[in-house]
Amino acid sequence: MSSELKKSIISFDTSKKFKFIKELGSGGTGETMLFLDESIDMLFAIKKYAPKGNNDVEDCYKRFIDEIKILFNVYHKNIVRIYNYYLYPECKTGYIQMEYITGTTIDEIEPSKYGKSWNDYFISAIEAFDYLYEKNVLHRDIRTKNFMINDEGELKIIDFGFGKVFSESNQPNSVCLNWPATIHPEEVERMDEYNFSTEIYYIGEMFKNLTKNDPSFLYDEVLKKMLEYSPEKRYKNYKEIKSDISGNLLNQIKFTDEEKIIYINFADSLIKCLNYYLSIPMFKYNITEVKTSIENLLKKSSLERYVQDNKELILCFIKGNFSYKIRPFIETEILIKFYELLVKLDDTKKCILIDTLYVRLNNIKITSPEEDIELPF
Repeated sequence: MSSELKKSIISFDTSKKFKFIKELGSGGTGETMLFLDESIDMLFAIKKYAPKGNNDVEDCYKRFIDEIKILFNVYHKNIVRIYNYYLYPECKTGYIQMEYITGTTIDEIEPSKYGKSWNDYFISAIEAFDYLYEKNVLHRDIRTKNFMINDEGELKIIDFGFGKVFSESNQPNSVCLNWPATIHPEEVERMDEYNFSTEIYYIGEMFKNLTKNDPSFLYDEVLKKMLEYSPEKRYKNYKEIKSDISGNLLNQIKFTDEEKIIYINFADSLIKCLNYYLSIPMFKYNITEVKTSIENLLKKSSLERYVQDNKELILCFIKGNFSYKIRPFIETEILIKFYELLVKLDDTKKCILIDTLYVRLNNIKITSPEEDIELPF
């Protein structure tokens, strides 16, 4: 690349044409249409920001840009995907080109149609909002119309028009929506700041209404704590929810004795490899990612009696820095049986298996390198 090019502002001005298909919906701050990009034969939902009535045009345009920033910073299988944006600041409007989700809202589906249960969708929602929590993003519009189930039966969270990156501003709520809740939490009634604990309350309220006639739903006790009126008694984050789910449900969901033995043998072996964390560990909750990492390791170890790299095994589950042992060697057969178990379990049991493993891994201490150094051999 020439030095002149490096200093230049490069403009890609090639026009792109979309074929209008139909209207998808509208709201107080704009409307969404379905278009076909004929050059690649793909459908996209394109949302226009066009405030109506007495809505503040400047504020809506700022929220529109904030929504773009939020969506470009997130990538999760249960969150709508953004592909492009088009800004027209002189008109205080613009467009977001998004994934087109064919399906229906969560309140209009029967989970068994997709081979799922309300337990699966609850876990998916908690996983997605835990991801948003890690990104410091609040959705702030928790209602069933913003929870879509696509044709494959997967949950998709949409519409971040009221989303924002959270900060400890201690300012009153900047937005007041008509949330479909019978009782609002204490901080909303006091007009305090809407925070992650507030969002947990409204997610709990929504799933309470969705699951009230389903005796197979397993998370009633978790919902009760999500719906505590006082924020002091409520969950503060989604890691607390996930920990309770994994801890409380082991006695409710039946694992066979053989499955328990496979899990215990693997968990014990993995724990023995770790000395301590050098920083706060980040656990991998994307089960597809975990499975892929294990598969790659098994390709290197399947002909060996022992797993070839303890560090690579730990990295299948953890992001971050840690001290580990080269010995003890872990038998490859133990890893194979754990992988086969992970593959065969349904979504609910998969999450419980991984969450329970992470509860144990989270008990390992964090220390500095100079403290309590233990050499591999």
